[in-house]
Amino acid sequence: MPSVIFAASQVPLLDTMPTTLWMIIALSCGGIAIVSIIITLLLWNKHTTQQVGAHSAHTSLSQWRQRIEDVRIQYHQEHISSDQAYILLAEIARDFASERLQTDISAQTLTDLQALERARHHAQGIDLLRQTIAALYPPEFADQQTHALAREVHVDQAAGWVANLVERWKA
Repeated sequence: MPSVIFAASQVPLLDTMPTTLWMIIALSCGGIAIVSIIITLLLWNKHTTQQVGAHSAHTSLSQWRQRIEDVRIQYHQEHISSDQAYILLAEIARDFASERLQTDISAQTLTDLQALERARHHAQGIDLLRQTIAALYPPEFADQQTHALAREVHVDQAAGWVANLVERWKA
């Protein structure tokens, strides 16, 4: 029996394998932790840095126009109903305004928007938003059988209102 222990102690790989294995595991965990910290810091910096004014990272107007056009296309190809189109157009208007105001207004009702403070540099845009959302309310929520305005509005017209908001909002 002592010869078996002696033979195992003569092989250096078996003697150092547990130590080497622990070193590999420790270095791997350390590497993963460092990479995780770097990624977290990069993402954190991206979300907390907000530029304002001419250098702000607003989505280009062409991307907003394309979202509006996509709704029109989906409606005309009968992939969505007019009700769904009005909901999507109101969502685009609120998303656009949220980006411009740098605050989330996606869940604000028309009453909330009426109470929204008209900051000097966004007053015209906030007024346009209120008008756009107010115009979208009847076709979005009213019964077309009983509400004349809801009956008269068409998705293309509503898309034009949202496009007008995007085009006329002054940063």
